[in-house]
Amino acid sequence: MTNLFLFHIFFCQEGRRWGSRQAGNRGGWERVDSKVTGHGCFSNSGCLLGVTGQMFLIDRFLGNTFLTFGLDVIKFMEDDQEVRIDPMIFVFPRMTKCSFSKFGTSGELERYDSLCILPINIVNEKIYIFLWFWFLLLVFLTFFVLLYRLMIILSPRMRAYLLCLRFRLINKEVINTIVRKSKMGDWFLFYMLGQNVDTLIFKEVMHELAKRLGHASKDFGEP
Repeated sequence: MTNLFLFHIFFCQEGRRWGSRQAGNRGGWERVDSKVTGHGCFSNSGCLLGVTGQMFLIDRFLGNTFLTFGLDVIKFMEDDQEVRIDPMIFVFPRMTKCSFSKFGTSGELERYDSLCILPINIVNEKIYIFLWFWFLLLVFLTFFVLLYRLMIILSPRMRAYLLCLRFRLINKEVINTIVRKSKMGDWFLFYMLGQNVDTLIFKEVMHELAKRLGHASKDFGEP
């Protein structure tokens, strides 16, 4: 089985050279690598823009009150009961003036003013306060994921650290050599491969790959 995986490594290297020749220039594989990198950043950026866009749309729908809705509710809970104003009632009133018309005893249309209770707004205010905190959580999580992706793309040292952290049986010198001589797309392939094959087999594959990159096996001891 080990020989089979080593053969796959050799086949991928030959396929990379062939793909570059077919592309007509030496940047054929680099374009594939850039697409892998770009798609990851684009998807995370799209998620961040989607969440922030929804927040601004809801804010516009509620009369520019949603962006600070959660902060206003927190401040309301901390203020003195005698002076505080409930922002939830301000945005979603539970009682309002309403007018309705009906025919009186004389047969003429008469208009009446009254107070109407809006019980549905009791539910609406809870829904939107939950949405505010949920969107805020999504914005922070998506931002940190995007920052994490950018660190992986821009920092080979970070990629090497993640491989060392995930695959402790592989010598650090082996990982550093492979990461130093590979692209972001290669790193992603190694990471996915390591998660789906046996640990000992993956270790042999990585050591063999380090040898093919020009380093003698004696340079790498046990971790």
